[in-house]
Amino acid sequence: METFGAIAIRKKRNRTHHFGLHGYAGNGDERSGASKRDRKQGAYCRVSTSLDLPQLAEPYIRRRVIRHLEKKRIVICAGGTGNPYFTTDTAAALRAVELECDVILKATKVDGVYDSDPNKNPKAKKFATLSFDQAIRNNLQVMDQTAFSLCRESGMKILVFNMHKKDAILNAAEGKKIGTLVA
Repeated sequence: METFGAIAIRKKRNRTHHFGLHGYAGNGDERSGASKRDRKQGAYCRVSTSLDLPQLAEPYIRRRVIRHLEKKRIVICAGGTGNPYFTTDTAAALRAVELECDVILKATKVDGVYDSDPNKNPKAKKFATLSFDQAIRNNLQVMDQTAFSLCRESGMKILVFNMHKKDAILNAAEGKKIGTLVA
């Protein structure tokens, strides 16, 4: 019976992860709607996912995504890797490395990386820049360890910033000084 219980728990967790991946794909589709409104300014958007969701997004095919980028389109990679147990941080790192991006834009609830939780410690110190080694040495949780290791090994920079600030994503994409740059 114990083995059966473990299998049942694993199956439930597996299903839960898949539901979450579908939710993230839906979020990508919602974000693309905001970008589609910018077509008047020449911004075109595509959503790409590893999940089979043709009503929401194109299948993730590396060469197709690169072609969209060459055409100056915005591409949202949504739905994670399509596999349970891998975080969206890991998916972002994987796609950024595959697509040879310059930087990962990690939009969060805080405006960078701090030496402690700024929501709990009002004296928390924010880093403007941070090396991968400093983040590891100080046990700073920039992203999950799998994603962080992939970024470190690949030399993929990470820009951590507050997504709730006005024009934050635009400012990050334009290379303006916001948040914390991990390199």
